Amino acid sequence: MAVVVGLVSGQAMAQYPSSVGSFGASAYPPPQNLPANLPQVPATFDPSGISGQPSGYGLAPIASTPQGQYSQPQLSPGGWGNQTMSPVAYTMPQATQPPVVPPQPSAIPPQPSPNQAPMSLESSGPAYGQPGCANCGTGSSAPLPQGPAYVAPNCSSCGPAPVSGGYWANPTPGPTWPLHRFASGMPSGAKNWFGGAQALIFNRIDNKNYPLAFYDSSYTADTLSTQSARQRTAAGVEATAGRYFNCGRNAIALTYWGVFPSDQTVTYASNMPGDFRSRIPFNYMVMPGTPSAPSTPYDVYDWYDNAYTHVLQRSFEYHNVEVNLLGFAMGGAARVFNQPTGAAMFPRGLHGSSAGCASGCSSIACATCNGAGCGACAGRGRLATGPCSLSAPACGSRLNVTWLAGFRYFRFRENLLFAASLDDSVVNRSNDDLYYEVDTTNDLYGFQLGSQINYCIGCRWSVYSGVKAGVYNNRSRLYTRLGTDYDYAYLNDTRMPTNPDNGMNYRFDVTKDEVAFLSEISSGITYRFTPAMSAVFGYRAVIAAGVATAPDNVRYSFDNYRDVADFDNRGTLVLHGFNIGATYNY
Repeated sequence: MAVVVGLVSGQAMAQYPSSVGSFGASAYPPPQNLPANLPQVPATFDPSGISGQPSGYGLAPIASTPQGQYSQPQLSPGGWGNQTMSPVAYTMPQATQPPVVPPQPSAIPPQPSPNQAPMSLESSGPAYGQPGCANCGTGSSAPLPQGPAYVAPNCSSCGPAPVSGGYWANPTPGPTWPLHRFASGMPSGAKNWFGGAQALIFNRIDNKNYPLAFYDSSYTADTLSTQSARQRTAAGVEATAGRYFNCGRNAIALTYWGVFPSDQTVTYASNMPGDFRSRIPFNYMVMPGTPSAPSTPYDVYDWYDNAYTHVLQRSFEYHNVEVNLLGFAMGGAARVFNQPTGAAMFPRGLHGSSAGCASGCSSIACATCNGAGCGACAGRGRLATGPCSLSAPACGSRLNVTWLAGFRYFRFRENLLFAASLDDSVVNRSNDDLYYEVDTTNDLYGFQLGSQINYCIGCRWSVYSGVKAGVYNNRSRLYTRLGTDYDYAYLNDTRMPTNPDNGMNYRFDVTKDEVAFLSEISSGITYRFTPAMSAVFGYRAVIAAGVATAPDNVRYSFDNYRDVADFDNRGTLVLHGFNIGATYNY
């Protein structure tokens, strides 16, 4: 007990001045984390001033005894947490009775704040090592947020800190990165919302070409065919919005794109009737009358044969909506365009980051979602990007692969009109203008699978290639009619046996449900302007098989209405062109 008393007394007097010690102010800084309401120790301590003992001790007071000499404590480099007590010389007090410990404030060891990590940041090491990856020595023993999803080998995510602006925020108020990054918890991950917009420049490849009219004086030369008014290069738009989840390993993306071609019209007019003839015979089709003879049946073929003007007009419309689940596989594809890249993709740093490109791997390879269900240093295969990705690729992998699965809706509409003006050279919906209309609509609903490969060719540039394919139900619709704006042509088939459709107007509005296939291929290049924004330029082709097109349903025989109603929906549509735009992480 005497030894204990001596040590306690020696330690107290080594920190505070006393009448028997020649010590000045304490060499130890007061602990920062001591509770504010601790009892205060007197500035000086006089053992002779104690007149009583705690109840129950039953011992006599301590006689005043000279104290031995104490050596000055030796300080260790560093702060409070690194200090250790140096042994001091102690002289046993001379007393006739056992010493009695006087009442003193209880010694409470310094306790760290529950929400504060150690202040010292000198010691560091990777959260866990990866084979063949050197430690960059980021200066932090805790994991740091991961860099971009894929980087060039000479631009690995080994900077001392992520970017300080926009994409990484301190979860609690306080000093900014890096001084108190651990006092306020791990910085939150990259924001989960992303989006993009692109301009489309598309064209269509017509699968077939059907003749419609020719000059009377030159029977073999067609003046009009379905490709005479084919679709020209058209503009469109695309918009995408999405959100990452599951610690950045997956995302949901909603995409809409549409192409809006202008109507195409080709007109052939003559000063004399009968200069143009129709390639379509319009067998057994009759109009109830003409403007000059309203009550006299008139053959449809004669109307086209004796016309002053022939007109072909076509219009087109394309819409696409898809919702896809994305998964990030080999190469750590998670957050391809929205990770902070100040330490990885941009040697000079951006958004306040002075980090530069480095090599190897470090604790930065072990990321956390800060509350998104993913713990720091969770081990291989549990985190989002880089060496902690699903397949744990080599450090600084150039390649990553993304898969997708989702629902897609595609709408394709096309109208074809072949008109003839009997009395003049103008087609303006007057009663002398006869129209043969063929309008088709295709609504494809189905599921698709796909994948995209990205390859990094530098700190800013990367190339990609992707494919999608799916099986769909195509609800196709045919609307077709023959007549003026005021009356319809009808079937006048007097042959035997009697045609059951004889006398019926030529007007049909029918639908079918059939299996269709839709696929898409794409390739292009991306360029990162900022850590959050990338520019995209690419080529894309969309191929639909099992659709109804207007040219495929131009009839050359009209006497069997059942064949007309059983329209052709086995055509092919090919759209292709370029896309240019940008993606952004909000």
